[in-house]
Amino acid sequence: ALDSHSSELAPIDRIQLAKCHAHQGNRRQARAILESLLQRDEVQSNSELRSAVLGTLAGWLIAESNETRIGLLKTAINYLDENSTQRIQLYLALTIAFVSEGSFNKADEALETARALCRTAGDLQSWEIIRASFLMNRGIFKEAAHILRGLQANTSSRALTNNLAICLEHLGDL
Repeated sequence: ALDSHSSELAPIDRIQLAKCHAHQGNRRQARAILESLLQRDEVQSNSELRSAVLGTLAGWLIAESNETRIGLLKTAINYLDENSTQRIQLYLALTIAFVSEGSFNKADEALETARALCRTAGDLQSWEIIRASFLMNRGIFKEAAHILRGLQANTSSRALTNNLAICLEHLGDL
């Protein structure tokens, strides 16, 4: 059963609550919260909100399989208007999901679609991070390292540093 107080929260707060449950390992509780949200009229009538719920259901900690994740992400994207700011993050998540299943051509298409949607420096930085990861998974370490070095100048992140070290190791520069 859902927490009796969670039904009093606004939909966006219930999405955050579901994410918290997922991070605590409560996948079933997270999914129940999100699925109950999808039944609400206010979510069904708001394409941005419905897409946000579906995108959260597609998360790594919530979705049961990569196939489910891909389907949910595609559905979430389809609900959005062409000019929605959510589209880039959903396409980046779709890129990662395609890489996870080894569908590199589909991942490349999703990545290029995301690139066309970049409107801000933050969007471009997110795209570059995913692009570097995509290149690493393809074994294109030199180009990935170049991107990661550029990102490292603007961002201090252990994950970026770790990925750069992996690239350099594969290139024999470590």
